[in-house]
Amino acid sequence: MTEPGVTSPTPQSRRALLLLDLQDGVCREDGEIGRHGLGAQVTERDVLGHARSALTRARELGLFVAYARVAFDDGYTMLTSRARRLQSVRRAGLARASGPGAAICDEIRPAASELVVDKRGIDPLVGTALLPALIGAGVTELALGGVATDHVVESAARHAADLGFNVTVLEDLCASMTLELHRHAIEETLPYYAYISDWTSYLDDARS
Repeated sequence: MTEPGVTSPTPQSRRALLLLDLQDGVCREDGEIGRHGLGAQVTERDVLGHARSALTRARELGLFVAYARVAFDDGYTMLTSRARRLQSVRRAGLARASGPGAAICDEIRPAASELVVDKRGIDPLVGTALLPALIGAGVTELALGGVATDHVVESAARHAADLGFNVTVLEDLCASMTLELHRHAIEETLPYYAYISDWTSYLDDARS
């Protein structure tokens, strides 16, 4: 079995910062998804504040920056995942691209040149333009931040590691429905697929 933490940062590689599901409906305490506890954890952990600082530094360093959001057409025809979590989202009529909850949070508003993709399921690398864009940009190392830690972040980390990317999860850019769920993912699951860091440590030695 692979030992935890074997995927470590490689300064010589082309790095990307991926910000996952950091949108109003998910991150706000009154958001359609965030109001069930996730938004409170985002606030308590100051995820958006950390993400804003990390984004500023990543742009200064010339990292490839991309965003993924959960945002479906009104008929949910683009929802391809059979995950029970997303089927419940569809039944409740949540996460529509036409609704205010789909907007990326103002704290980390994308620049015109930065990629934003709408997911077809939980994993941002499935059925979107993200993976081809990363390959086209020569990216070999991914830094992930987003919510929820035990859903989109873990799904992306597992998939990216299997694809051959070096993966780092920026722990202070993540949150889950509860602190316990976040900690379990960070301490027990994700270390088998990714290096765990905070954004300042990771970006201190990053080079474009």
